[in-house]
Amino acid sequence: MSLPGNRTSRRQRPLTQDGLRQAAYRYLQRFAATEASLVRVLDAKIKRALGPDAEREEFARWQAAAREVARSCVELGLVDDRSYARARARRLHLQGKPLQRIGGMLAEKGVAPEDVEDAIGALAEECGPALDLRAAIAYARRRRLGPFSRNARNDPDARRKALGAFARAGFAYHLAVRVLDAPDEESLDAFLDEAEE
Repeated sequence: MSLPGNRTSRRQRPLTQDGLRQAAYRYLQRFAATEASLVRVLDAKIKRALGPDAEREEFARWQAAAREVARSCVELGLVDDRSYARARARRLHLQGKPLQRIGGMLAEKGVAPEDVEDAIGALAEECGPALDLRAAIAYARRRRLGPFSRNARNDPDARRKALGAFARAGFAYHLAVRVLDAPDEESLDAFLDEAEE
């Protein structure tokens, strides 16, 4: 039994093509999205609205409607996978993600392979040849590893954990070692200058 004023569930409005379109617009006002991720959001809305007992044909009909709405958002310029990929690749690189991980994360968002390639190419052009080294340094700075660490630098257990963190983040072993073994931040700047010559 629910108490007056205590809403335990929201009432679902019946599905309409216009309702799907409005849901897409509301979502795009708040988030940047690819065409594929917008379709996933709309599909989830359809599943909630139809419930678990929905017939396959009805669900398929509404899925087709969701794809039509997403396609119209692309045609209106509200969704642009190539621009999304470039902006997200830049953001992920600044967070300290290596190129391989960036490519995988873009693919997970439904970005087409040619748009992933374009985003990585634009990033390489913008940041130069030391892209992964620059990302590894940003990762070390954010995680306070290597020269950015406050811990004792010759602790083998801390080094092992730091190498594991770099590996889980997708960095090559040689990059992790190079960054972790740098005596100070100035050495890392020198590594970057060397790599970009």
